[in-house]
Amino acid sequence: MTEIDKGKAPLGGKRIAFGKRLLESPFAPGTEGAMRLGAYSGDYQGAFSLEKFATSSGLTYTHEDAGGWLAYLEKFNPSNFWYRDENVRIWAYYEDYDNWQDTYGMDAVKSVYHSGHGGMEADGRFHVPLGQDWGGLGTTAWSDKMRLGNEQVRYIFWSTCLSCRVLEGHNPMRTWNSANLGFRMLFGYETTSVDDPNYGKFFWEEWNKGKSLSTAFLDASWRISHNQAPAVVACGSTQQEANDRLNNEKYLYWEAVGRAWWSWRWYYAAKSANAIRSLNRKLPGEMLIADLLPCAIDEGYVASVLERHGLEIGMPAEIAASPDGSFRLQDGERNVAFQGDGSYEIRLASPNRENRDQLSMNKAIDAAKDFLHQEGVEGLVFDRVMLSQEASAAADGSAAEGPFVTETVVQFAQEINGLPVLLSGGSFSMNIDNDGAVTTFKNATRSISRMRELPRNSPAAPGEEMPMKGDPEALLENAWDGMMKRWLAKGSIPRSFSVVPGTYEIGYAVKGDKAVIVARNEVEADCGGGYRKRFALEVPLFE
Repeated sequence: MTEIDKGKAPLGGKRIAFGKRLLESPFAPGTEGAMRLGAYSGDYQGAFSLEKFATSSGLTYTHEDAGGWLAYLEKFNPSNFWYRDENVRIWAYYEDYDNWQDTYGMDAVKSVYHSGHGGMEADGRFHVPLGQDWGGLGTTAWSDKMRLGNEQVRYIFWSTCLSCRVLEGHNPMRTWNSANLGFRMLFGYETTSVDDPNYGKFFWEEWNKGKSLSTAFLDASWRISHNQAPAVVACGSTQQEANDRLNNEKYLYWEAVGRAWWSWRWYYAAKSANAIRSLNRKLPGEMLIADLLPCAIDEGYVASVLERHGLEIGMPAEIAASPDGSFRLQDGERNVAFQGDGSYEIRLASPNRENRDQLSMNKAIDAAKDFLHQEGVEGLVFDRVMLSQEASAAADGSAAEGPFVTETVVQFAQEINGLPVLLSGGSFSMNIDNDGAVTTFKNATRSISRMRELPRNSPAAPGEEMPMKGDPEALLENAWDGMMKRWLAKGSIPRSFSVVPGTYEIGYAVKGDKAVIVARNEVEADCGGGYRKRFALEVPLFE
């Protein structure tokens, strides 16, 4: 990656004030305090998370997931509730008690988050396992028995597998039409998803870059795994209203909406042979660690980025940044979001959604390569292609459109010591619409200050080489065995499991200001009760 000049002059008297950023509220302007109906809260948000289930093996990170989502909202308003494990019971999901005491349950808050297992039947009915029986009604909540939105809830987040299916004969309207009595948007997954602590946290990080609710959700998932398909659906009285809400709604509103039209979008990794690079399963000739150049996020750096990409954006005299160094600049449709590690994302324009003739894979990749050349970006290798897709339908079955591709995302990976940097760290990606125009690009590459042989904190003995921990695949097996032992100690383990094909790879992972060699894969487990889950494993290859 060609390093941006960090010695540029400041922004004409502009300055970045770290730690002074006023956090942006996700609640729609003018709606704060509009409906304080609860016993002690304003009915803004609530959450459910399960790591222990009555009938299925457990998960590891759902409490962190839900906690990360709640934490940002609670900077503005208190939560009504957060139920966990055995306290998550069926009453909270069904009509009689889903707004219990005007405070508790799925329909008691504007926005609700559920993190746990999820499954879907062939007929489109979604279901989630719960922590304990209640009233003899069992330990499974079913979508066709829910009635949501006639009281409070407008935004429903299902951080589970298979909660918003869009392929193989499924669509969100088929699953959720009978349950929807006024909610605006629902967020979930087409596929089996990965158990990870960062979904909720990453959602708000992406949202703070100036993105719509749907784009923030989809992009947060892509950061965690490229092998899952997040999906979002929005409703409206007309197709235009549903489409606009799906793509542009950024804040959380109180008002119920019509549900005559449903529009949905999702990300899915392209499957053709030229859509992904060959996975690396070989060790490099030298086992080296890369020390990454710390990036000073100052006025000169911002000026360098804007100048490099030919952006003239008006800025206030003082740019307020959060303590972690993140901030953004906006001028009309153009938006530049900086992160504390120096990475940045630039939205140049909205995609032309009127053009539904999908750009061919080869043309998209060529357009991306041309853009990299124009921007002077070097040291990257083609990584993969992801498709952003949409569809819509009338609830009465009278009309339907799609699915169609609105943007093709081409991602390149930074290469270090002959190995790719894995996932989105060390990547440069471009969103390209069907006109062939780059609408958004993300630069997460890092400059290397030096390559070295040994970790500073555990050097090899004189005359000896730094030992590896062992065979990479064996190390991943040991990591999985460790997870199994922890589940066993809690009294539940998966019934069976297997490595997901096409996920085993050796490469570099960015850890703060260094990049280390790791092995990664994903394991899919049968957790019992018809539920499956994926678990991402990553092990360093040095002692």
